[in-house]
Amino acid sequence: MTKNSDTVIAFYYQPGVTTREASLLSNNLIRFSGHFNECLHWIFELPATQPGAEIIPSNPNFIRFTPTIPAEADEFPFANKVFIAAEAELLADEALAPQLVWMDTDTLVIKEPQALILKEGVKIAIPPVHIQNISSRMDQAADGFWQLIYSQCHV
Repeated sequence: MTKNSDTVIAFYYQPGVTTREASLLSNNLIRFSGHFNECLHWIFELPATQPGAEIIPSNPNFIRFTPTIPAEADEFPFANKVFIAAEAELLADEALAPQLVWMDTDTLVIKEPQALILKEGVKIAIPPVHIQNISSRMDQAADGFWQLIYSQCHV
């Protein structure tokens, strides 16, 4: 099992758009994550679309990055998340971090999230999205799309 201090917790936000959610997540990670305070915490901050957009206040517990996203990605929903997550993976690999926990800004941490630490030999854990119109319900078997993803990833 990976130690908490070896883990990187990362998320991204858009200043002036998801600042409030990102601030809540960063505050919850500091206040409620227990030993996960020992983790590296990375914030990927997109360029502000409006001058003077509110940003997350600086915090010594978090390292801030400005992600690199191709201009043509702007036309695709969720493309920012994909490119930023890939950048986080590369940086975590360069930092020799054995585990990267990627979070969305709408995540609330209310106790130490020990379930996020992968067991020995497990390389990836991906829950299907929890939105009914694009995923199976949590209490139902995975549909054909997710079964294919799981089989290709050997999950």
